[in-house]
Amino acid sequence: MNYEAASSLFSIVIEALPVLLLSYWTLAAGSVIATILPIPVPAAFKDAVRLSACRGKLWDQKPVALGPLKDWSVPQSWFLHFYMLGSVCNAVVLTVYSASTRGLKHEDGTDALEVSALLCLLLFEVHLLRRALESGLMMRYNSSARMHGVAYLFGMSYYLMVPLSLLPSTWYQQQQQQQQRLSVHHPIQSLVGTVWQLPA
Repeated sequence: MNYEAASSLFSIVIEALPVLLLSYWTLAAGSVIATILPIPVPAAFKDAVRLSACRGKLWDQKPVALGPLKDWSVPQSWFLHFYMLGSVCNAVVLTVYSASTRGLKHEDGTDALEVSALLCLLLFEVHLLRRALESGLMMRYNSSARMHGVAYLFGMSYYLMVPLSLLPSTWYQQQQQQQQRLSVHHPIQSLVGTVWQLPA
């Protein structure tokens, strides 16, 4: 992949991320609300949300409504994966954020690097590293301790989304403006042109 294609792909991702993050958190919150309230929602959906929230504590209550997925489980020791993935993702976001805003100013003259966002990302990184060390070195999980696969997938997605959600909206806007200044064509046009270009 050449620089132009990578730049176009980055631009498309930056444009889509705020909408994807909003959708993710809306679905997560809406799922919990739909599960708690007496709303007519399929039992399998409610069971999946409960299993995601219980972190393996309700493993003995395997919901029949999940059908063939009712027995899908992973060891509880895999909690370490959440913190390792979150730590790596957060470190990348922290590095990209601090590097991309160093020395830049907003249109109103204020620094592009927002101290509150930087502090949130740093504290979240400390938290993730502490939890990873705690899970890997201190916790002794019983070999029979299990968590449902749905809870595992939700945990992995959660620790991917949180660091991206801690970035200020001004950073996304700044990245979009910078990509527009650097690109002559619309990012999708550039990407399609690069993909369809035949080798000489």
